Amino acid sequence: MTTDDEPTLHEPLSTDELRAHKERLLSLLRTLGEKVEREEDEFLLPSGGERGQPDDQPIEDTALDVEAGTLEAADELGYAVHEALDRIGEGTFGLCSSCGERISRERLLLVPYATTCRSCAARTG
Repeated sequence: MTTDDEPTLHEPLSTDELRAHKERLLSLLRTLGEKVEREEDEFLLPSGGERGQPDDQPIEDTALDVEAGTLEAADELGYAVHEALDRIGEGTFGLCSSCGERISRERLLLVPYATTCRSCAARTG
């Protein structure tokens, strides 16, 4: 049930809502940047142990794979956030890239870089 003060799904986002999403996205970028910097610092540190210990190699390789995966995920999220900021500037933020309908405010609060509405996201998996 909505009150007269609550926007409906079909109403465009207000200037204040867009500003709040932009601030959240920029904050997310800063947090990602700090996380990536910490991960890269750890990723580039030497292991510290003596080389040539074959028993430690699988553990070291697994750790490197995990760190590389973390950096890759942060990189992908960073691109998604940048694209969301671009959509704010273009005036297309909050519109589903598949069907063109508005993405619900609730979805944008949970996933501010969402490109699709809930229905289209469910169809694509």
